[in-house]
Amino acid sequence: MTDWTDPSEVEKLLALLPVHELGALSAAEQTHRRIAAYKLFNIDAVEQGGGISFEPGVGVLDQPLLATLDILFTRRFSVAPATD
Repeated sequence: MTDWTDPSEVEKLLALLPVHELGALSAAEQTHRRIAAYKLFNIDAVEQGGGISFEPGVGVLDQPLLATLDILFTRRFSVAPATD
């Protein structure tokens, strides 16, 4: 049985999933896409200061799901270098 609260266990299972890298996104586009993915799971999040802020209703029980989504997202999209 998998302990879903243990990050190392989750990481091992996620490593088994085939994920194809799609390419690089700007940091802003990556933030927007992460927020859209969170909303699919009824997790309210907003962009704040270049990062993501979660609504007060997001609690400890949501943390394993958020961590899993972040790992999968990071594996699928790399961050494009900033061009200033």
